[in-house]
Amino acid sequence: MHDELADDGLVIVGVSNEGAKLIADSIEKNDMRFPIGRVSGGSVDSAYGIRAFPTTYVIAPDGRLAYMGGIDSIASPDVNDIPKAEPLARLAIDAVLAGKAVAKAQTRPYGCSVKYAN
Repeated sequence: MHDELADDGLVIVGVSNEGAKLIADSIEKNDMRFPIGRVSGGSVDSAYGIRAFPTTYVIAPDGRLAYMGGIDSIASPDVNDIPKAEPLARLAIDAVLAGKAVAKAQTRPYGCSVKYAN
């Protein structure tokens, strides 16, 4: 998606709280072509209200948060579920690029839950 929509102004940035080696391995395995920053200590997590990794954010060109939630509608790591899922993040991106409101601006993220010390 990053390569496909780069000419339309889409910028994808990943954030992970995993170790550098695991991030590098994931980038290689999944052919990720966008930057991924490593955070620790929960400062980014708590600042953005992240409740699970991954959480997808779509920021409109004017800087406002247009979408926050799961990448799709089926909370499953099974790649066979992808064709059956509603592509929530993609629909949000398409709406933003078309200058329209996002129909579902917030959905439930799923994945590994984030635990805060405080």
